[in-house]
Amino acid sequence: MREVSVSRRKQRVGFKGLVRTTDQSLLDWEYSPEAYNFAFRNGMLTGEIGLDEGGGFYPDFPESRWNFPDLPEGAQGITKMFHYRRRGNTGHDDRLVIQTFSGAFYYVTLFTPDTAWHEIEGLTAIYPASAVNYNYGGDDILLLSGEDLPMSMLNGDAVSVVTNAPRLTSLTVHGERVFGVYNCAKGSVWFSDNLDPTDWSVSADTGGYIGFSDDWGDTTRLVSFLGYLYIFREHGTYRLTAYGDQSEFLLKKVFTSAGRIYENTIALCGDRILFLDDEGVKTFDGYDVASVAVPLPELIFRRNCKATYSGNSYYLAALTDLEAAYDLSGVYDCNIIVRYDLGEKDTSVLAGCDVRDIVTFRAHGSDAVAVACNTAGRCEVVAMMSESGKAYGAPTLKIYRTPYNTLAYDGIKTVRDVTLTVTGGQLLFRLKADGRTVFEHTFQPSDEPQTVFVGKSGRRLAAELVSESPQIVVSPPTLNIDFVR
Repeated sequence: MREVSVSRRKQRVGFKGLVRTTDQSLLDWEYSPEAYNFAFRNGMLTGEIGLDEGGGFYPDFPESRWNFPDLPEGAQGITKMFHYRRRGNTGHDDRLVIQTFSGAFYYVTLFTPDTAWHEIEGLTAIYPASAVNYNYGGDDILLLSGEDLPMSMLNGDAVSVVTNAPRLTSLTVHGERVFGVYNCAKGSVWFSDNLDPTDWSVSADTGGYIGFSDDWGDTTRLVSFLGYLYIFREHGTYRLTAYGDQSEFLLKKVFTSAGRIYENTIALCGDRILFLDDEGVKTFDGYDVASVAVPLPELIFRRNCKATYSGNSYYLAALTDLEAAYDLSGVYDCNIIVRYDLGEKDTSVLAGCDVRDIVTFRAHGSDAVAVACNTAGRCEVVAMMSESGKAYGAPTLKIYRTPYNTLAYDGIKTVRDVTLTVTGGQLLFRLKADGRTVFEHTFQPSDEPQTVFVGKSGRRLAAELVSESPQIVVSPPTLNIDFVR
């Protein structure tokens, strides 16, 4: 009779983060190829990512909130959001301006509790608009323009049309001029007169435009950064030196991209710009471009992606093929939000929300990410990213998976037991072997480690952790495994 030898070892399920790979056989169990609605903190797995109902702020108390009112009936949901910065008499007269599916625009105050949204008369547009803040003649105004929206100046509640301005997208302020991408010729960038965003006449002394003759595609986004204006094209970027005198403007090519740069993912992140192209997330310091190791799932319709920056994290809303566990129905614009911490390099993914726009409110000590989405039919409110472990008050479905592989040994392996510590809620542990679930156990919250006998075998193994508890905290599980040789 052949002697069978058995060696036993402890296999740790680590929480070092996400690693996207098409070959899980090479991935260590310290990492996960797939995790949704869980966050990583100090080597632990937590529920600290969520989406709560949005609200305004109280001056000097940025952690305190009051809830936004519901949109008026007939608004049909939100397509774009803008932070209208207004100093006002008290210094806290900022507003959230929204564009709706119906084409109407509304606002609500951000630092004074408001009971209703206020329709902005004189503004109507179906296509997504662009907007930028500007202090003109001592007044804080919001300039808006778009494919079907003539440039309009919002001053408080009053709207006036800038009659000699072209219809522009990607508005931005650089120096004392307003720059924008000309809608009817997306290879060109137009700029206003210095100190006057209402004068778009073309002359050596007022405004003008910059054309391009290369094959880099449409001009899509303008970003004022480190004293320069960066002009993002579909396949590359220019740097414009633009001070008061336009005769001294200097244009220089900076970099080219092998794939398309997705304009709505371009976000100014402190001392760098992050964006998504066909190769993944990139970082740009004004001179050089480098890849960022953000482990993204397989994305669909990257043109839908959009991003913002807040609290040292890059938030990327995207569309992916989510599993049936999330019971998604209907047409989604984006169904995940990827939160990438630039300092800790951690990535967490909020799944199951239909994102239409994402923007940061940053003023008077407040720094929050607002999300316009249609999750669970809630198309008439603005949400905000949080660490609640919930979406609109309901606990999210949290799933964490280890790689599915042989643990570097092709023979039979028997999982004897599993030990972990879980607090803050229940956790379902699953063991999968050779394509099927062979063991399940629900761990109850306890401050002490818990060990459960498993006694299941297979050649290819994977562990799965599932919870709907908002404030769950899980320590790395340890499996005792016998290797039969």
